[in-house]
Amino acid sequence: MLVLLAAGIVRVADVARPVGRRGVALGDVAMLVVAVTAIASAVLLLPQHLAAFDRRGTVAALDPVAAARAAGIERAVVVVPDGWGAASSPASGRPVSPSADRRR
Repeated sequence: MLVLLAAGIVRVADVARPVGRRGVALGDVAMLVVAVTAIASAVLLLPQHLAAFDRRGTVAALDPVAAARAAGIERAVVVVPDGWGAASSPASGRPVSPSADRRR
C-alpha cells in the first residue's frame, strides 16, 4: 500500500505543467500540499497518540503495595480472580477452586 502511495506521489511530482504566472510546476505545488498535510497530521495527531500510552490516572498505575503501606497494612494476601472463575494463593498452599464454590 505504501509503495503504491509513493509511486502516486512521484507521478504527481513529475507533472511539469506550469501553474500561474510564475511558472511553478503543478507537481511542485502538489508536493507542497502533500508535505504540508503530512506535517500538519503529525503535529496534530502525534501528541494524542503518545498521550494514549500515559498510565497516570488509570488502573495500570495502581500500586497495591504502596497503597497498603500508606494505609498502615504491613502483611496482607491479595487474591485476584484470574478471569476463568478461579482464584488461588499458591504461595499459601491453597488449591485452585472455582469462585462459585467460595460464595456458597
